[in-house]
Amino acid sequence: YIFTDSNENETKLSHSVSLSGEPESGTINTGSHSVTVPSGEIQLVIQLSHPSLSNTLSTSPSSKYTVSEPPVAYQHLVAWYPFDTSSIQDSSSNNNDGSISGSPNYISNSGPLENGAYDFDGTDDFINIPNSPSISLTSEITESAWVLSENHQDRGTVATKNGSYYFQVNSDGGVETYTYYGTNSRRSSDYFDSSNNIPEGVWTHIAWTEDTSGLRTIYINGTVDSTSQHEPGIYDSSKSLRIGAQGSSSRQFN
Repeated sequence: YIFTDSNENETKLSHSVSLSGEPESGTINTGSHSVTVPSGEIQLVIQLSHPSLSNTLSTSPSSKYTVSEPPVAYQHLVAWYPFDTSSIQDSSSNNNDGSISGSPNYISNSGPLENGAYDFDGTDDFINIPNSPSISLTSEITESAWVLSENHQDRGTVATKNGSYYFQVNSDGGVETYTYYGTNSRRSSDYFDSSNNIPEGVWTHIAWTEDTSGLRTIYINGTVDSTSQHEPGIYDSSKSLRIGAQGSSSRQFN
């Protein structure tokens, strides 16, 4: 496969597929192949070469396709866990894979996106993602999740990097966020809770952001719930990121 720009005079990217045991006639199935292409207009040309051919055969250039830059949110992803399989594999490009502690129940084809979900028992289940530079966020942050709480716990953890940033659901269903800022010897915490509560037993999308100026916003089901100004900056702890619990037996999500 050869990708060219819209003027057909500059090769942007080539991709080779080698086959063995080709039939003498008929259709050759090359399977599925993925390549990364630059943004802009591209065209596809397929070339076929074989020892029995004196020349390489080429198809006519395809219709033009426009490849757009990914949305800003995807450009800045540091970790993404769709749970489309039971493995805790980071679907961003940063390899922040995790491991399971306890015995949370994996439910396939579950949740609003019908990917899958983990059911935490509220006692000792959580997912641990080791510390890495990409999850050590110090100036701005966004966290979001689909959650279904069967029984609101006291500060049930959604996703927390202990000593840095916290995302949890309180016993009344309020979404709570807080961060540590400052230096190790003079750290302070900065709390901010949602104005509205989320229900038990219902899938709900919750999110929070904080920009470089310290402006923090909480969203419930895609709608702004509340905003507040805070001390900018986030302390960079060396702790792991945990989903479903802050510690092995503290602030469990159920």
